Amino acid sequence: MSFIQTLKWEWIQFRRTPFQYLAVLLFVLAAVYSISNGISLREKQLETLAKVESDYLAERSVYEKILESGGTKVESRPWVDLSTPFYGMWNSIVYKLKTPSPMMSLAIGQAEQYGFYKRLTFYTSGYDSDLSAEISNPERIAFGALDLTFCVIFLLPLLLIVLCYPIGGYEEDVKMAPLVQIQGDNYHAWIWKRTSAIGLGASMIVILLIAVPSIFSGAFTRVPYQLFTYSLVIMVYLWFWIGVISAIISLRLGQTSQTMGLVLVWVVFGMVIPGAVQQGASLKFPNSMLVDYLDAKRIDQGEIYEADFEAVWDSLRVKLPEIEQTKLATQPDSAKIEAAKGSVYRAEVAFHMKEVSEKIEAGFQQRNDFIESSYWYNPLMGIQNYLYSLAETDFYAYQEYRVAIQDASLELSKKGCVEEWNDEKVDLNRFRSYFNLVSEK
Repeated sequence: MSFIQTLKWEWIQFRRTPFQYLAVLLFVLAAVYSISNGISLREKQLETLAKVESDYLAERSVYEKILESGGTKVESRPWVDLSTPFYGMWNSIVYKLKTPSPMMSLAIGQAEQYGFYKRLTFYTSGYDSDLSAEISNPERIAFGALDLTFCVIFLLPLLLIVLCYPIGGYEEDVKMAPLVQIQGDNYHAWIWKRTSAIGLGASMIVILLIAVPSIFSGAFTRVPYQLFTYSLVIMVYLWFWIGVISAIISLRLGQTSQTMGLVLVWVVFGMVIPGAVQQGASLKFPNSMLVDYLDAKRIDQGEIYEADFEAVWDSLRVKLPEIEQTKLATQPDSAKIEAAKGSVYRAEVAFHMKEVSEKIEAGFQQRNDFIESSYWYNPLMGIQNYLYSLAETDFYAYQEYRVAIQDASLELSKKGCVEEWNDEKVDLNRFRSYFNLVSEK
């Protein structure tokens, strides 16, 4: 039987088998619903970012007009002097934004768990409650977040098992397998042609599910490499399962044993192993690393602000040596130094919070390394996390975002401290330079 004849036969078989038709329908409905979730989430984030950007640009323009006219005071807040580095930076109204990738419609990942915009101040942190509702690791992708990637990784193998269910097992049960060889076909080749026909049909469905939302999101033109890689990985994954299913069918176990074998493979690799790895990670690395951050925020900051100024100064000048060359450090003015002391404490706190955040991230990395070391026997989670990385919705994408926020906050504190100790005044150009300072971080 030629491959074209096999395709025709499998199509006839499919149309005559209601449970297969229902399985395909349910898979497509689940995939369409998941794509709809991704599109809706991305559009909502884009709308929110546009509004945030519009609002803070409008607010900042008010302060720019005050400085442009030669003024320094804000009428609604008379205590605010825009000519000072502290209030100049504070009112520069800078946000760190994380624009969603066009691939988010296919892979939501951890996008629902993290904030995607944050106003930057001297006190901003990547672990603020309004930014991260739940700190997660690669293996802790929320299973409740239904997206196309989840459908493909976990539901597509089930669909293939259902579609390949009649192949081989029925012939073995009714002793018709020898007839295949009598007709001139190699038994294993006959199985492979039938499973390949099903794989081809499944591939067309999956490609269609990827292509349609990608056209509307602009992924074809904006992130073509990521889209191509995403599609290629999924195709390899799909045909890997076709190979596994063909190999099990070739064992000629009979329909019942064959079905149990196929389901067992999916249960082990899709549920048992990922669940065991997650449990092992939770036991080995308890999810308590943010306690260090809370302690630093609640206790350490208080201790720094209560410390003697000379001790804080000695600590800061090691981390920020340029402060020793500032105007007030070389030409002391007791009144101005007293006013500038707050910037020293803020900078010291910013350096300390940066150190704490690095310890937290190092702890996360240990857990992630443990999870990643399991990918050779836990491939489904490895593939899933790689696909999320292509959509910039994985743990590491949001880790980079958190680190960028922490770095920008530290940069503001360092710059503000040096400028205050240089007794500098903020004009319009310097006010605008603060935006560029943190935008580059």
